[in-house]
Amino acid sequence: MILLTGNAAVCDGVAGIKAGAFDYLTKPVEIDHLMNKIKQAIEITRLEQEKQEQIELLEMDKNRP
Repeated sequence: MILLTGNAAVCDGVAGIKAGAFDYLTKPVEIDHLMNKIKQAIEITRLEQEKQEQIELLEMDKNRP
């Protein structure tokens, strides 16, 4: 999740990120900047999923006789 707001209060951004948002952007936002943040979020999500899959495979290997 990427928060996009017209309210530039730093405390809102910090709260949003603590709640799990990937980033906090304020309006007006340049489309290129927003697209880069979306691409970063997708890549990090992909890497986290790949890492989780590797962990699961290692766990399966440990449990094999």
